[in-house]
Amino acid sequence: TIFRDFDGAIESYEQCLSIEPKNAQTYLSLGYTYHLKFDLKLALSYYHKAHFLKSEDSLVEELITKAMDDITN
Repeated sequence: TIFRDFDGAIESYEQCLSIEPKNAQTYLSLGYTYHLKFDLKLALSYYHKAHFLKSEDSLVEELITKAMDDITN
């Protein structure tokens, strides 16, 4: 079985942000973790923060599109 400790991951990412609050990758990772938990609005919020910090990242744009598609479906 695959163990998925989403809440533990979220806690770790939040600790990372307390050390480096402008890390786009950490915001992306938080967004993706919330996406996996099907908390799509919160995922989008973190994706947008990542996009604000690193607007040229195509992965962020893809994940925003995916989250929006998941919300509407």
